Amino acid sequence: MAKSPAEATLAISRIVEVVAAYQGPLPLPAHFEHYDRVLPGSAERILSMAEREQAHRHYVDRFNGFGSLALAFGGVMSAILVCLAIIGGIIYCAGQGWTPAVVALGGLGLVGIVTAFLNAPAVFGRRSEVAADAQAPRPHAKGPAKKAAKGAGRSH
Repeated sequence: MAKSPAEATLAISRIVEVVAAYQGPLPLPAHFEHYDRVLPGSAERILSMAEREQAHRHYVDRFNGFGSLALAFGGVMSAILVCLAIIGGIIYCAGQGWTPAVVALGGLGLVGIVTAFLNAPAVFGRRSEVAADAQAPRPHAKGPAKKAAKGAGRSH
């Protein structure tokens, strides 16, 4: 049975897929309204959840900032105490006439600590060359290794 052009036109169907994406804890206003229609009060609950999450994020950010500061301060205080102990050892050894011990403590101990301070990262207000180099962009791999890695996780 042959179909007429009018029947063929009616038989054609169109499938349209609409994809929408949004980012953040709150849905789009139209979706927000739909939530409240389906389950009354749910829009208020979603808004309350987003406010609690934001408060939690602010708390965690504040805590992390304080923790970093406390860690840096503790490191500086420890380094100062070690330096004072080494200087005390140098003075004691010099008073006893132990020249090799004075050279060892002064040369190895203090030079190592001073070097660590000079190469310290941004905690002390400057960046070391190592830290700056570690943040430099790396070139992407090219060639067959990249292609092999792309399909490595696929199952056939």
